Amino acid sequence: MVRAFPMILYPVKAMTLLCLMAGSMANANGPEPIVPFAVDVTLSPLARQTLLGRHEAITVAVFYDGLPTPATQKEATEGEIALGQEKTTLSATGGRATISGRGFQKKNLDRIMPDSARILINVYSARRSGPDNLLDCSSHEGLLPRQNGQIIPVHCRLIGER
Repeated sequence: MVRAFPMILYPVKAMTLLCLMAGSMANANGPEPIVPFAVDVTLSPLARQTLLGRHEAITVAVFYDGLPTPATQKEATEGEIALGQEKTTLSATGGRATISGRGFQKKNLDRIMPDSARILINVYSARRSGPDNLLDCSSHEGLLPRQNGQIIPVHCRLIGER
């Protein structure tokens, strides 16, 4: 009876170890963490003055996507699998927009290659004073931020402003 105990104990330890290893391997290809990041929007003096004069606002739009797995290649639009979007509004003076990741659809992570989640940031006028966008802003496209609090700068001027 004493001999049977070690034989039972060792397989239990081995199974526990295998389960832990499987969990670690699953996490290696599992959900990519969404960390909050910020978009700092600066404006040229003329753009700021124009937006203030028109009582306009600024929209910061973030689009999430990733590269398809071989199995989801046919579902991809322009080589990407959409993972959601998020929008926030800033005042006419610009400033910092905090992006929480609330628009990121984690349910689609199994449809993309590991570590391929990306963001595209577009900034434009909120069109409160008219139907047309007034701003010409730099955009940002890159991998999903990995550091909490990363700040991404975007500068805007009026369309046609030199």
